[in-house]
Amino acid sequence: MRFSPLLISNLIVKPLRYFFSNYAGEDFLYDSDPKKTKIEIGSINDFHKIAIQEKPRILVNRGSFRYNGVGLDDNLAQGKSMFQTKGLQDKANMVLVQGEASVIVEARQEGTVELLADMVGHFLIWTRPFLCNTQGFKHFALPQTVSEPTLGKEDKEIFQVTIQVPYMMEEQWNVKSDALKLNEFFLTLTKA
Repeated sequence: MRFSPLLISNLIVKPLRYFFSNYAGEDFLYDSDPKKTKIEIGSINDFHKIAIQEKPRILVNRGSFRYNGVGLDDNLAQGKSMFQTKGLQDKANMVLVQGEASVIVEARQEGTVELLADMVGHFLIWTRPFLCNTQGFKHFALPQTVSEPTLGKEDKEIFQVTIQVPYMMEEQWNVKSDALKLNEFFLTLTKA
């Protein structure tokens, strides 16, 4: 599986929209029509689109991530011997991608923000086996950290809860005989 940072926000936003459209009840019904929706759900980068109003909102920030090596031999995961490949390269390499997204839940009332944070946190935990199996995550949404409600920076009457959503994923790639051509190219650079 190939990792992309664009994947992270979508893997949280779209399932949350589905959940709040179908299972969260009338009070927190999500609808793509801004006039019908009772809750806003989107990326933190959509803050200019999702205004602070009377409606609660859920904002997803993909957060930072890092690549970690997993092997001594340039992250080799598996490979065939030179005898099997008749001198050509045929191997698979792997790195681990680790990161932590955050989900910011905001509402005008402390009880509402607590209830929504509880719904979001549980939903992420319940969907993690599906996301791990279909998207190739080794870990997703556990261990999860949920902050206490605090007053938001934008408006003193907005309560915020932040949910930290850690994840880990393997990324693999194959190295075939083209590596010999690349090696030859790099050797010509060093001869100058």
